[in-house]
Amino acid sequence: LNGVIHTAGIIDYGGIIQRRTTEDTEKVLDPKARGLIVLDSVVDTAALDFFMIFSSIAAVLTTFGQVGYTAGNAFLDAFAVSKNSQNDIYTVINWCDWLEVGMAIKAITKNNEGNPERAELEMKALEKVAVSPAEGTESFYRMLDARLPRFAISIQELEAAMNFHWSVILNTGESAREEPGKK
Repeated sequence: LNGVIHTAGIIDYGGIIQRRTTEDTEKVLDPKARGLIVLDSVVDTAALDFFMIFSSIAAVLTTFGQVGYTAGNAFLDAFAVSKNSQNDIYTVINWCDWLEVGMAIKAITKNNEGNPERAELEMKALEKVAVSPAEGTESFYRMLDARLPRFAISIQELEAAMNFHWSVILNTGESAREEPGKK
């Protein structure tokens, strides 16, 4: 075994914190946090060349209504920093959304069942903020070679990414700073 890649994650449908149950949060938090702790405890990290941890840009952007997902990713980030003080093989990657594959596509599809127009609008908006599978794969190999402790991957400036995430929260599909329907 030369390396480990931890990619666990599920979509957080728990909603705002006031309406969440403990189970809502644990269901999303456990695969990331507990899964990483267990994986790290059973692998002989002294023999590894790398230990890659896939986190999300949500840890930086704090996506509204996804407290379990955001907390899970923040945990991954902190875990990697802590472990790197002992062994520099750990790298955490805060990925933005991916086109064609992944959790964003699944969420858009599920959230818009019966509303193909809305799904199409959200997919089109995603094209502005997501990496293609080819870009993501190339980025991954570059990060693997770079051997740095942390990367944040976004195809746009942070402010634009934040505007996109807020437009999804406000359910407009447009920039949160623009009035709906005006560009």
